Amino acid sequence: FLALNKGIKKAEISFGFFGGLLAFFAEFDFNNNRIQVFNGGLPSCLIYSALDNKITALPSRHVPLGIVPLVNLNDTIVLHEVKEGDRLYAWSDGIIEALNSSGEMFTEQRLLKL
Repeated sequence: FLALNKGIKKAEISFGFFGGLLAFFAEFDFNNNRIQVFNGGLPSCLIYSALDNKITALPSRHVPLGIVPLVNLNDTIVLHEVKEGDRLYAWSDGIIEALNSSGEMFTEQRLLKL
């Protein structure tokens, strides 16, 4: 994450680019039944537990990459235990902000009903 953040900051200086990179990374460790998540600016992802039919939200805990200098970057990874049958759901804001023909946003509430 530090290298990506540095590269984005460098592009900002070199090309006058301003902005950040929304980033979501998930590393699955099937041997130890866990998942590591970095969410930088995207909507909360969800973990569905098949064992107890429970949904856990993992909100974004980071700003998009390239927004803050390296010294201020929070690169903490969220660790979550999972079991066989659990599911991870992640999406971009493009889904929940999509408009229908009446100009209404799809919204996260509608997505969660699916």
